[in-house]
Amino acid sequence: MNETAEFLSASRRPVVILAERDALVRDLLATALQRLNLKVVTAAEGDEALTLCYQQPPGLLITDIWLPRLNGLDLIRRLKQEDRLAHTQVIIITSLGFPEVVAEAAALGVQDFLIKPVDTEELLARVQRRLG
Repeated sequence: MNETAEFLSASRRPVVILAERDALVRDLLATALQRLNLKVVTAAEGDEALTLCYQQPPGLLITDIWLPRLNGLDLIRRLKQEDRLAHTQVIIITSLGFPEVVAEAAALGVQDFLIKPVDTEELLARVQRRLG
């Protein structure tokens, strides 16, 4: 494949932003997601993830709830306030599945919620469903 064809192929890949505070989990999930030929961009903090969303509107945001500097729910709220980001699909991953957190996420329009440790095959199946 020549450089132009490689660039065009890469530019058409869906962008997934993965916001996860734990570097090991973040790297493990990013590696798994790349098997789906996605452009995976990672962030360790919520405000970093928000900046990335503004720079490269993702087809999908995968976020932990408990992020430094801007938690996952506030990150989602901020996305929903932006016209060009309001329809971003979201999968939440977290170690704590408190009913009130799940209810708050559902009220924000989040339909996928995975409890850690995340089964990577289940995550990949859900990502494929979300991205069609």
